[in-house]
Amino acid sequence: MIVPKQVLLEGEHTATSDRAVISPEGGLFRTNDVTNVLQGDALGSIDRQGQLTEVVAPVSGTVTHWFVLDTERVRSGQPVAWITVGE
Repeated sequence: MIVPKQVLLEGEHTATSDRAVISPEGGLFRTNDVTNVLQGDALGSIDRQGQLTEVVAPVSGTVTHWFVLDTERVRSGQPVAWITVGE
């Protein structure tokens, strides 16, 4: 059996540990307006009818982008921030 040579396109094979931060549930997002975080730090919280759920950093690094604004409504599973590891 002949195995064809695999061709990788430019940018197709990248290794990164940067991560998106995902909202654990829907509600009103409140940011803690942090930049440098450690894994487990609270980036903000979701207010769902007075019940607060923390949104925590999955990795240590720098929050380089917010996908939502403070007091914006979010859905469960929606990306809220991007953390660049090692910065």
